[in-house]
Amino acid sequence: MGWFGKKKPETVTHRQEFTLKHPPREARMDAVTAIDNALAQKGQSEVMHAIDPGRIASFADGGPPVWSVATTDVGGRQPFALFVTYGFSHAICPDDRQGVDFEFSIAVDKRSPSHPWAVALLRHLCRYQRTSGNELMVGDVMPCHAPITCIPFPPQHHAMMPPTELDSVIVVDDPTLPTITTPHGAIRVRRIVGCTMDDLRAIGPQPPAQRAAALAQQNPGFITTL
Repeated sequence: MGWFGKKKPETVTHRQEFTLKHPPREARMDAVTAIDNALAQKGQSEVMHAIDPGRIASFADGGPPVWSVATTDVGGRQPFALFVTYGFSHAICPDDRQGVDFEFSIAVDKRSPSHPWAVALLRHLCRYQRTSGNELMVGDVMPCHAPITCIPFPPQHHAMMPPTELDSVIVVDDPTLPTITTPHGAIRVRRIVGCTMDDLRAIGPQPPAQRAAALAQQNPGFITTL
C-alpha cells in the first residue's frame, strides 16, 4: 500500500494472488473526485490516497473492503489529520453496495502518530461490517477490548504500534464533512472517535441519538488523541 496524490490516480493491474470469479471492482471516478474536492476545501495539504494493490478485485474475490482511504491535514485550534474511506458507499462502488449511502472517517490529533494504524482501523471496521452485516450506525458504541491502534494488526505487530489507552470507539456524524454531494447521490460521513471505557462511563447510559451530544461535552471536535 502506498500514498499517491489525488491528481495522479493510480492504475492498478490485477495481481496473481486474486482469482476473479466476479466482475472487477468498479469505482466511479466522478464520485471519487467529489470527495477529493470536498477534502481539499477543508484541508491545508494535498489530498493523499492510501492505495491497496488489490483494490481492483471485488470484496467477494478477496479484495479490500473499500477502494481507497484518503487523508488531508485540517487546521484550527486543534489541528488534525482527517482520513476518509472511498468505496464503502454505493455512490463510489455500485457493484454490491446497493442502498449504502455513507463512508467512514477518523480525525487524529496532529500531535498523535496516525501511521499506519488510522488507515488500517478504518479498513478493519469496514471489513467487520461487510463480513458480519452489523451496521455501525451513528450513536453506536463498540468496545474493542484492545488498543485501537493494535486491533487491525496480528499480535506480532502490536509492539510496533503507538501505545494508547483508547480501547473503544463511538460513531458520530462527521462535523467536518457531514454530507458530500456526488453525481450519484449524497454521501454521508460517519466519524469513528476513539475513547476509553472511562469515557463511556462518563457519558453514561444515553440513548444512541444523544451520545454524540454527551461526547461533545468532553471532545467537541470529535478528534481522536492517543
